[in-house]
Amino acid sequence: MWTISLVDIFIVMSESKESYIKKITTLLRKSYSDYLTVANKEELTDDDQKKLSEVVKTVKFIEPQKKVIKELPSNDIVIIKKLSFLVNELKSAFSYDLGVANNTPNVKSRRKSTNEGHNLMVKNFTLGKILNRNTFNINDDVTNFTNDPIFTIERQAGSKSNGGFIHSLKNELSQEYNITFSFNLSRFPSKTFQNSSSKFSMKQITTRRTDLLKFKYGNTEIEFGAMAPMGIFVDPKQTFEIKEGEFGVKYSKQTLRDVLMPLDNKPYSKIYSQFSIACCINVKKGTTLSLSTDYKFELGKNYVVTLTINNNNNEKLFGESEEYSVKMNVNGIDEETSIYMGKVWGKNANRLKNNNKIPSQPKFRYRLLPKFINKGDMEQWEIDSAKKHIDDQIKNNLTHKDIYSIHYPNISKLNVNNLVTIVSVPYDETGKNIYNKKTYKVNRGVSFKNIDISYK
Repeated sequence: MWTISLVDIFIVMSESKESYIKKITTLLRKSYSDYLTVANKEELTDDDQKKLSEVVKTVKFIEPQKKVIKELPSNDIVIIKKLSFLVNELKSAFSYDLGVANNTPNVKSRRKSTNEGHNLMVKNFTLGKILNRNTFNINDDVTNFTNDPIFTIERQAGSKSNGGFIHSLKNELSQEYNITFSFNLSRFPSKTFQNSSSKFSMKQITTRRTDLLKFKYGNTEIEFGAMAPMGIFVDPKQTFEIKEGEFGVKYSKQTLRDVLMPLDNKPYSKIYSQFSIACCINVKKGTTLSLSTDYKFELGKNYVVTLTINNNNNEKLFGESEEYSVKMNVNGIDEETSIYMGKVWGKNANRLKNNNKIPSQPKFRYRLLPKFINKGDMEQWEIDSAKKHIDDQIKNNLTHKDIYSIHYPNISKLNVNNLVTIVSVPYDETGKNIYNKKTYKVNRGVSFKNIDISYK
């Protein structure tokens, strides 16, 4: 039987990229198989300890190779995340593979929780898969909306169908908390409408934002979403002329549409890729914080996302500490992120994108829509505040690749000790306003697979 070792890997490093990645994949999967064999044993032999030692050595060899990890299939990136628990001495609080049928017995390698018993309730209607509902052969998440999430996970409490905790870390002095999940976004939420009462032709409207996944902890919610780039972009060097009205008088009552009409400025008008992955941490009666990556991810591809929250006070529990650090990792790479105090794919944030306050296009670029400026005897259209705001962003170091330390009042209310529910889109509980304001809550064009939660 042919096997591969680290020595073999070093030998083939001069080979082609495809060959090297194949060797890494083989080594990684063998290591994971060895780990599962050992993990299911109550007592470990000397040979088992040696296997674990080899697994640790393998992970430490692969983890620094970020460019290689980026090229691995998402399933193998999930394996790296799982094995990193061992290397970094992390404890598994919860693990679930959505490919497992609802009635499958609790298998350690597939479904884990610190709570004992088999009382995990998974309402998994489509096994985490994409479901396209059409109106006149057009994707429509609204017309046939039935408010059935792709999946929800909660726990029974005694004779009740829910009310228990998926995990409870109340007495653990944790310094690190990680949420990892894999997903594939095939499209953004869409709806159809009839163009006019006299015509039967249908049109499609697609939103540029979508909810993905929500983790509920009582007073704290951690939510993930995605954002497509905004359609219009204006060159910051562009100048705008006031129209000449009658008798040579300057006509200042132009609309923004009038000003932009002659410009070729809609590079993303019908393009929803590349998109940004975002996370929102919402502490009730406290702080709401969002992190969003650059617009760099493509529709139809698998991604493994990890949110890491570090408790910077080693002597206090989560929920008691006053300082945390947060970072986001995608496919093994720590991502540069932009910070926003609020829900970055929410309604208010969309207004700020139009006002040049939040990046909304690739390379953290601002939309740069011009504003009409009336300065007494001078009237003009110009990009008045965008340049200054970008300079302020750089000056205040709000977008960079380092871990972000959160220093805001009431952040001490952040509490991830007791996980109550995990729910995916669509999760609009009432079904109201989904035709206009809340279409982003009803996406069925996304699939999920693994969810893993760990702590240290």
